[in-house]
Amino acid sequence: MRQSFLGIVALTLVFPAFGQRASRSVLDPVGGRTVDELVAYALAQNGELLAGHHQVAAARGGVTQARLKANPSFAVTDSQDVAAVQNTFMIGGSLPLELYHRRERRVDVAQNGVKLAELDQAERERQLRSEVETKFGEVLASARNLQVTEDLLEVNRKGLDLTQIRADQGTIPPLDANLLRVEVNRIDALRIDLEGKLGVSLLELKSLVGMQPDEELRLKGSLESGLPGESRGADIQQVLTTRPDILALRAAEQVASASPAARAGIPPGAA
Repeated sequence: MRQSFLGIVALTLVFPAFGQRASRSVLDPVGGRTVDELVAYALAQNGELLAGHHQVAAARGGVTQARLKANPSFAVTDSQDVAAVQNTFMIGGSLPLELYHRRERRVDVAQNGVKLAELDQAERERQLRSEVETKFGEVLASARNLQVTEDLLEVNRKGLDLTQIRADQGTIPPLDANLLRVEVNRIDALRIDLEGKLGVSLLELKSLVGMQPDEELRLKGSLESGLPGESRGADIQQVLTTRPDILALRAAEQVASASPAARAGIPPGAA
């Protein structure tokens, strides 16, 4: 029941023109948007990615702060004895000493934090890009299936008209026209179901890229893909060396493996 309701809503929002082919209202080989354009639009509109940019900027600011020297401190105290005439006035100061390359170690930790934040941001972008590309392919596949069904329905309707004329003239039994009419109704029901699925997929694609449900969206693309690579091992090696999530795990491992003494810049046995 819920799926049927979503299909009706999708038909109302996406296919307002009655009698128009739904597949033609989605596919536009000339003015439609490609998958790369939708990915770029999604990367620019996604709120989580925009927040991630601020996190990366904050991590870079931490590197600047880690490179600064510790500020000296200055304190003044004044005490008075109520029972006597003796007063105490003290002036003190301190200058932190960053021994054993403590500041360099602190900068290294901050730089690793920047690298980790950048890799996390790249992983979020990769996931969003993958989701948009996957949903884009689903919409294209749904539109292609609907287009084939619409063509098949049009051919069968023309055949039904000719068969009905021949049945009215008495050249063929009326049962032949009735059987073909049942087939036409079956294909028409299938077309309506495919229109609902296409509408839902299109609404999900709009939600992914950050568009409003009532905005017009026409797509341009092909489901044809290139042949897979000949060397599977080379592809796996490329994934292991380029995927942001794997690189982020390695960077997090390097940060976590550093002991508190190493982060502070104190060599083992010097404490």
